[in-house]
Amino acid sequence: MKLYSETRGHGKTILFIHGFGVNTFTWRYLTGEFSKSYRCIAIDLKGFGKSPKPFDNRYSFFDHLANVLEFIDENSLKDFVIVGNSYGGGLAMGVALEFKKLGREEEIKGLVLIDTMAYIQELPPFIKILTLPVISEILSLIIPPETATKNALKEVWHDYSKVTKDVIDAYKVKSIRDRYCAIKTARQILKGNIEDFVNGIKQIDTKSLIIWGDKDRIIPLKTGYKLEKDLKNSKLKVIENCGHVPQEECPDKTISLIKEFFKELNF
Repeated sequence: MKLYSETRGHGKTILFIHGFGVNTFTWRYLTGEFSKSYRCIAIDLKGFGKSPKPFDNRYSFFDHLANVLEFIDENSLKDFVIVGNSYGGGLAMGVALEFKKLGREEEIKGLVLIDTMAYIQELPPFIKILTLPVISEILSLIIPPETATKNALKEVWHDYSKVTKDVIDAYKVKSIRDRYCAIKTARQILKGNIEDFVNGIKQIDTKSLIIWGDKDRIIPLKTGYKLEKDLKNSKLKVIENCGHVPQEECPDKTISLIKEFFKELNF
């Protein structure tokens, strides 16, 4: 699986992993700023953005994790920081766990986990509906893609007035393959040994910055506080009046917090 990626800048490497239903576009503000001093690599997960969208059944968390690990090895990434949002944050922790098992944990200099997937919880409505057999297929045909995207973004963003047409166009379903991959990933989010992943969080030693929007309706702030307790070497920073995607809704504050973290890392 050759994941699509975009690289900007030179220097130490930052790997960006997006969340469910979006793509590299979500990192536009962060890569624009950090590429001035770093090499920023943003990937599209399988089935999203410009990455391959095969009609197969390998869209579980662990399938996506295997693809990310393969990308890291194929591109010989070392001494890098991983920045992940939502589903991508869960994958970032998954990479850290795998590297720990392999005795390579020192290769990851830090984790930036933004409103991240971490524990088993009730799925948000716009994802849960995709898990319903037949109904999800019917609704995806009846509801125009732009309308469906707007409805989802109203749950994701705290201040929907900040959502521009460019954002809607970047994330709306454009093809049958897009719809297929979103449905498959949604239906397999909780498949596999997710409990093992959750239990493994406490084993992660990598220094981590946790960023959370206090108005997140997708993964509530209480998850951020729990994660701060479970991650041995972490600290939580809360952004006020912000939803599930601080990197898009509150980019200046998010960038500032990450820069402070990088100073602590000497990165």
